[in-house]
Amino acid sequence: MHAGHPFHGVDYQKLEEAIENVHQGLTFSGEFSSEGRRAQAMAETFGVWWLGFDCSHAFDTMPAMDAMLRRLGSPPSSYLGSRYWTVEAVREEVEDLARTLKAADNAEMAALLAAVKAGQTTRGAVDP
Repeated sequence: MHAGHPFHGVDYQKLEEAIENVHQGLTFSGEFSSEGRRAQAMAETFGVWWLGFDCSHAFDTMPAMDAMLRRLGSPPSSYLGSRYWTVEAVREEVEDLARTLKAADNAEMAALLAAVKAGQTTRGAVDP
């Protein structure tokens, strides 16, 4: 997110109520960091802030984990009804998150953000 976005600089744990539509919730927030010149220019120009989630929770299939389970003689996690996250499925999740972030400019989200920043949420936001 660019520096002017209302969620820029906000710890992901404080955004639980505002962003509920991501697989198992957000698991990261932070500044952009990379060694590449283009990436560095983006960070310096736009003050980029990242939000992230992962697809390696319980009941998410991870190919390396399945290979290890097979070596140990256990059934793979996919046998247990877990989900394998394809690139397309992750892309859809990211696009859904992007739509939520874009909506952050409306009045309802702005009011919720104010409550989150003030620590007045029903879930009890965590301080960064």
